[in-house]
Amino acid sequence: KNDIFFRKFFEVVSHGMTEECHCHDEECAFRSAIKGNSKQRLHKIWIKDKKGNSIPVSISVFPIFKDTIRVGTIVSFMDLSEAMSSNKMTEALYESTAEGCIFFSEAFEPIDCNPAMVKLFKASSREEVVKNFFSFSPTYQSGDVTSEELFYEIQREASPERHKIFEWTHISADGEEIPCVVTLTSVQVNRRKINISCIRDLREQKKAEMAMHEQREQLEKILKSTPVAMAIVGNGNVIKAVNE
Repeated sequence: KNDIFFRKFFEVVSHGMTEECHCHDEECAFRSAIKGNSKQRLHKIWIKDKKGNSIPVSISVFPIFKDTIRVGTIVSFMDLSEAMSSNKMTEALYESTAEGCIFFSEAFEPIDCNPAMVKLFKASSREEVVKNFFSFSPTYQSGDVTSEELFYEIQREASPERHKIFEWTHISADGEEIPCVVTLTSVQVNRRKINISCIRDLREQKKAEMAMHEQREQLEKILKSTPVAMAIVGNGNVIKAVNE
């Protein structure tokens, strides 16, 4: 507590406990917890240090009784500054990453997505992506299983110890097919399982692969049709192919 308030021990003891509270309302949660007769946990409130800086803390209040008479209170503080700073960094990364990311609840229902996902689908808003996520996939990926059923099945297999990486076809709002590779990660957040799906657009990669395939076919046609003896030599002077 001394480290949080930046006061010497005697200053902390002599200073009114509730005076550190950022809130001046007599009915605020901190003041009520101090006056109450039961154990309480305040997950996040703001207090001020000696310099007047606001600090987010988690507070646990434990009343002490002797022969049914309250004789004191133990109050423990946990500084949340670093955790909140880390959360802000995570949020900034989530908001700025070029890959589309979408979060799924324990019931495998979409709950949030980042701006890159909205851009990928050419959707009007996050709400549209979350509400109509499966409308941005064809009815079937392959076989007789629908895209929605297949995606749920893959989510069930995800665990914190094992990522799932698979190819998937999405469809943008204007009907364009989007070949993707999906990395599905399962994490625990406040004792709840959350699945995070990161989606990378493969359209440019697929175009490059198609261009290489077309070049290869053209070379094969030239080799087969020309009356001149020809060979294709690769790196290290290795002969890759010859014609008849």
